[in-house]
Amino acid sequence: MFKNGTFAFVLVVVLVVSCIGIGIASAANNFKVVSLEEETSRMVQEVQKNPEGVAKEIVTNYFTEIMKKGDSEGVPLDSFRIVSVDNSNLNDISVSVILKYHDLDEWPAIDYSVVRINDRYQVQKQICVHDSVVNSPTKGTVNCSENIYFGNDGSVSITN
Repeated sequence: MFKNGTFAFVLVVVLVVSCIGIGIASAANNFKVVSLEEETSRMVQEVQKNPEGVAKEIVTNYFTEIMKKGDSEGVPLDSFRIVSVDNSNLNDISVSVILKYHDLDEWPAIDYSVVRINDRYQVQKQICVHDSVVNSPTKGTVNCSENIYFGNDGSVSITN
C-alpha cells in the first residue's frame, strides 16, 4: 500500500502534528483570564492575621492598577485615598475610599467591600455613578451597585 519511506514520513508527520496539538491544548487549558479583583486578591490566612492592614493593601493594589490603565476605560483615575476600614465583619470588610478622577471634583467617600471568595479575599466589583448635573438636587452624590450583569455583546447592566 505504502512504500517504506512514504509510510515512515506519514507516520512522522502524524506524530509531529499530534504533539503540536497536545501542546496547544495544554497551553490553552493553563491560560486563564484573571479579573482585576482576582489579580489583587490575598490569601485568607494573610487577612485573618491582619484584617485592616491587608484589606488596605488589597484596595490600594486594586486602585493602583486602575490608575495604570489611564483613560482606557473612561475618565482616568488620578488619585485615591483610603479614609477608614471597618473589619468588624470578616466576611465583608468595608474600606472607605475617596476617589479623584481627571478634571472632576473629588468624590465623597465610597465604601468598597473586601469579601472572602473561596480561599482568598478580594474587592467586590461595583459600579458607581457620580451625579454631576449642575441643577440636580442630588449633585455631588454617588450611587453604587454590586448587582452587575455583563452581556455577551460587551454591554453592562445594573440589576436590582
